[in-house]
Amino acid sequence: MSKFGVRTIFLFFILANLCCKNGFAEISFQDLESTDLESVTLRSIELPISYDNIYSNIQLAMAVPPTGSLLLISSQINNLFTESNGVFAPFNIVLRDRSIISMANQDVILDPNNQLINVVGVGNVIEVQKTLTVNNNLFMGENAELTIRFVQSGSEIPMVIFAAGSSIDIEYKGILRFEGTGIVKLANGVVINLNGKKEVSNKKHGETVTVQRAQLIIHDGATLDLDENAVVNIKGIGKISLQDRGFIKPSTACAIIIGSETNKNDDIDIEVTGSSEISLDLLESSISKTPVSLASISLWNLTSNINFQNGGVLSIGNNGVLEINCDDSTLKSGNIQKFSFDGRGALFVKDDGVLRMAPNKVEKSTGWDYKLDWFGFETTINRSNDNDQNGIIEFVNFANKQTGSFTGIINP
Repeated sequence: MSKFGVRTIFLFFILANLCCKNGFAEISFQDLESTDLESVTLRSIELPISYDNIYSNIQLAMAVPPTGSLLLISSQINNLFTESNGVFAPFNIVLRDRSIISMANQDVILDPNNQLINVVGVGNVIEVQKTLTVNNNLFMGENAELTIRFVQSGSEIPMVIFAAGSSIDIEYKGILRFEGTGIVKLANGVVINLNGKKEVSNKKHGETVTVQRAQLIIHDGATLDLDENAVVNIKGIGKISLQDRGFIKPSTACAIIIGSETNKNDDIDIEVTGSSEISLDLLESSISKTPVSLASISLWNLTSNINFQNGGVLSIGNNGVLEINCDDSTLKSGNIQKFSFDGRGALFVKDDGVLRMAPNKVEKSTGWDYKLDWFGFETTINRSNDNDQNGIIEFVNFANKQTGSFTGIINP
C-alpha cells in the first residue's frame, strides 16, 4: 500500500519467450491467470513483494508493451512502448544499478493509472528520442541516480513532459539528471520535492549541521522550460545544478517558485557553471496577457547559496523578473547566504528586466538581518554589445520603504 492508500493490482504476469536475434533477446508477452501484488506507491518508492521476471546483465528488445512486474539489474530494455491499439498494459518496472530503458522512436505516454517506473541504485538511464509524458509514475529511492538522456534521432528535439498537477520526489542523496540536447517541459502545478536531510550533531564546542542534499541536475544542452502561464514549485532540501551548457530558459510567461509559502526550513543551493545560463528574457511574441505576464523566478523563505561561476550566466531581460526574499511587495525572507558571480560568472539586467531583492530574515540572537554576501571580484556585470543594459535593480526594505529602499540601474 502507498502512503496515500493506493493499491496497484496487476492482472497479468509474464510468459517470456526468448530468442536470440542480433545479440538481443526479443520478448513477446501473453496474459495468463491473474496475480495480486502489493506494488509501488505514489510519491515514495515501495518495491513489489515479488517480481514476475528478473533480468540481470541482459539486453531485451520489446516486440509488445511489457506487462507485470520486472526487475532489471544492470540490464537494458530497448524499444519500450506503453500501449498497443489504444490499450495501456499495466506494468511496474524497477531499474537497479546501471540499468537502461531506451524508449521507442515515437511519442510515449506513461499511463498514470497502472504504469510505474522505479529507480534503485546508481547509474540508471532512460533514453528519450521523441516525447515522453510522465504523470506521477516515476519514483526514486534513497541514494538513487537517474539520468534522463535525450537522444536526437532526426530534426525533432526530444522532450520530457511532466503533466499538470504532477510531482516527482528526488529522495535523500538522490540525483535526477537531464542530459543532452532536449527540453524538460513542466506543466502548471508541477511540484519537484527535493527530499534531502539536515543532520545535527552535538559537539563540545557547538552544534554541527550536515546537509545531505537531493540533486536536480540540468546538463549538456538540456533546457528546463514551462507551459504558458504555468506556476511550478521546487522545494525541500537539495541542490539545483546547471552544468556544461544546462539551461533554465522559459519560452513564455510563467513562474518558478523555489522554496515554500509557509515552510521556512527549505534549503536549496543553486549552482550555474560551465557556460550554463538562467535566462528570463521573453520574445515579444511569447508574452502572455493573463494570468501571468512575466517569466519569473522567486525565492521564498529559502536558505541558499547561489553561485554563478566558470561561464555561468544570469540574464534578466524583456518581461523577466528574479525575486529574492520577496513576492512582488510581500516579504518572503529566507537566509540567502551567498549570491556570487565569480570565476567568469556574469550578470545581465537588460531593458524591461528586474532584479528585486529584500533583506534576509532576522537572526534572533543578534536582532540583525542574516548577512548576504553579494557579487564577487571577478564578475561581469551589465556589459554587452547590444546597448540594452538598462534593466532595474530593486532593493526593498519592507520595514521602511521610504528611506530604506532604492530602485536604480547598475553603472558598471
